[in-house]
Amino acid sequence: MVNLLKAILFSVRDMFRLRVLLFLFIPALASMFLWGGLVWYFWNSLVAVAGHMVASFFDVNTVPIWMKELLDFTPEKLAEILTIIMAIMMVVPVMILTSLCITSIFAMPMVDSIVSKEFPHLIKQNSVSFHASTRNLIISCLIYFCLWIATLPFWMVPGLGIAIPMVLNGYLNYRIFAFDCMAPYASERELKILMGRKRIDFMLLGVLIAALMLILPLNLILPLYAGFCFSRYSMMEVEKLREKLKAHAHHS
Repeated sequence: MVNLLKAILFSVRDMFRLRVLLFLFIPALASMFLWGGLVWYFWNSLVAVAGHMVASFFDVNTVPIWMKELLDFTPEKLAEILTIIMAIMMVVPVMILTSLCITSIFAMPMVDSIVSKEFPHLIKQNSVSFHASTRNLIISCLIYFCLWIATLPFWMVPGLGIAIPMVLNGYLNYRIFAFDCMAPYASERELKILMGRKRIDFMLLGVLIAALMLILPLNLILPLYAGFCFSRYSMMEVEKLREKLKAHAHHS
């Protein structure tokens, strides 16, 4: 737990390095422009789909007259509201996925080079293959997206609309970053031990970072911050485990 807190706190300092600041907003902004642009381009089509759904499954005549007058309730307005909800439900997860993928692919080498200087005794033993890293990324994204869709009906339950996305985003952070951050420095045995023993800690770290998404302005910097937190925590744990294994071998 101490290493977890250190990783969270020390990574705040890393965010103020010059080369980090130059890259800081790129993942989130690139994702927002990409998916926001697509939503804007297909907006009329989304409204048409929503209008068809309203016409097929909703009878406006069942709405009380007082509600129609008070809220200016019309099928067109209902279709617009439904379109906004649909857009949010579809775009938010892919925005998060895209920003984390950009960070994982383009920013993590920079993160690794910065954090690794504080762990001079850790030398890269393995080179994570592009195939293994890509496979982990794709599987993580697919699981995340499927869970997002599967849990949508439960979002209407008070509290779960916040808790479920937080847990899912924490899971995504953990799945994307933990393996790629540890694999270059840990042996196969060490990697297996840490991925088993520290799974809950990695998940907790991911959820804590995801909780910061509730502070909307922080969403612009969280992908890179997550990279620093997981990189630092991974190196701390690899170093700690290696010392334990050496001490155990010495006493044996």
